[in-house]
Amino acid sequence: CELWNYLDLFVVVTSWVELWASGFVYGGEGDSSSDSVASTSQLRVLRILRITRLIRLIRITRVIRFIRALRTLVHQIVHTVKSLVWALLLLSIVMFLFGIIFTQGVAFYRMQVDPEPVLITDEMLDYWGTVPRSMFTLFKATTGGVSWQEVIFPLSEVGWWLVVTFLGYV
Repeated sequence: CELWNYLDLFVVVTSWVELWASGFVYGGEGDSSSDSVASTSQLRVLRILRITRLIRLIRITRVIRFIRALRTLVHQIVHTVKSLVWALLLLSIVMFLFGIIFTQGVAFYRMQVDPEPVLITDEMLDYWGTVPRSMFTLFKATTGGVSWQEVIFPLSEVGWWLVVTFLGYV
């Protein structure tokens, strides 16, 4: 434990020396560029020595090993994160499938109404024009980023079955 204190003292002293040297190198007037480069390379050595402070992180793992409650808590958090990743993957797959349904519905509608482009609104293409846009619209509708009424209105122009599908998704 006492060795760590000496290491901390060494790191602090080298930090102060580095600060003093950098003020001396960059603060002085009339330094030649070769002297400045040599001093800068010496400062790099001091910075590398400061990195040795990261070795103290190893102590944290030793502490976790001895404290049973902390170890249990960290273990449970790791397992919860694994479950969270699988839940997010499942949610992404569901959003992808519904995004495909809505994009296909709008694409078929666009093919049918091709001679009358007035019926195709910009909102329809903004919300449901591509699969990534559809997925983003579904995400915004689920999390409260956009009103459901704004999202359903372009779908109601396509057909009632897409409105019912959207309500089933939500």
